[in-house]
Amino acid sequence: MGRKPSELPRVTFRFPDELRDLIERAAEANNRSVNAEVIARLEASFGQLEKPFNEAQEAVVVQMVKDYGDRKWGDIQAKMKALEAKYEELFDGKPPPPGWVPGDPVP
Repeated sequence: MGRKPSELPRVTFRFPDELRDLIERAAEANNRSVNAEVIARLEASFGQLEKPFNEAQEAVVVQMVKDYGDRKWGDIQAKMKALEAKYEELFDGKPPPPGWVPGDPVP
């Protein structure tokens, strides 16, 4: 379990007045103390380094990759069907002879 807030080390920072005012307004808007606002923002900034996407963004990226993969898989399946039809035509509906590869003469 973590330490009590009163047991945490104190750290002093020098903020420009404009930045201090922004932090104070943000803390008030988020119903937090200035200390809690600074900690939340620091934690969020480090979290962005570890996890560059939030959950919604990650879901969009995953869906984009899946859609791309589905399209490519569909393209591959269509090409395979076209090749199968061509081979059926070449070999009168029978499978190619064992060892035959494209480019070999058709027996």
